[in-house]
Amino acid sequence: MTFNYNLEKAKFDKQWEKLREEYIAAGMTEEQIKAIYEYDWNEFNRNRAYYRHSLPLSEAMSLSVTDTYSSEDLLDWIEEINDIVIYTKLRAAPKEKLIAYTLHNFYGYTALQISSKLMKNRRSVCRWIGEIAELLK
Repeated sequence: MTFNYNLEKAKFDKQWEKLREEYIAAGMTEEQIKAIYEYDWNEFNRNRAYYRHSLPLSEAMSLSVTDTYSSEDLLDWIEEINDIVIYTKLRAAPKEKLIAYTLHNFYGYTALQISSKLMKNRRSVCRWIGEIAELLK
């Protein structure tokens, strides 16, 4: 079972339409409503990231060349970075490097396994993993 972002986001938006109306009817200011929305939105994203990273290891290790996966799903951990400088650098980094780092550090793949999945040479993959690790220091 996977997290269906579009479905969950639609539920979140629908719930928030009702909440916004209730908050306005209760006499809350737009700033107060916005603060609550931002908190709920951050909580939604944290729950999504938690769900993605709490898959059983056996499921996470079953990726193969023929698997279809979204690089955005693999990279949810970046949203949890609190340091804006590191976050900005990670967002600017090429996705292949981030995917290689993620598969290595979160899913336990070896550089050789990653190189075969990304169809790149092992030396490049090793270098990419090191470069992202340096960004995180």
